[in-house]
Amino acid sequence: MDKLKCFLIATMALAFSVGASAAIDTTAVVAEISGNSTAILAVGGALLALAAVAVGIKWIKATIFG
Repeated sequence: MDKLKCFLIATMALAFSVGASAAIDTTAVVAEISGNSTAILAVGGALLALAAVAVGIKWIKATIFG
């Protein structure tokens, strides 16, 4: 367990020292995420539509058999 703690502390120290000395360019990542927004919205909309259909079927079954 001590080795794990030492490893985590060393990793955190390295991460903070690298972040302090150099700026990270995130423009490519942000552009990639922005380009995928239409696909993400389409998948999310499809999932919401399927959930609405499932709830509708449940309500119909409840009125018939309930």
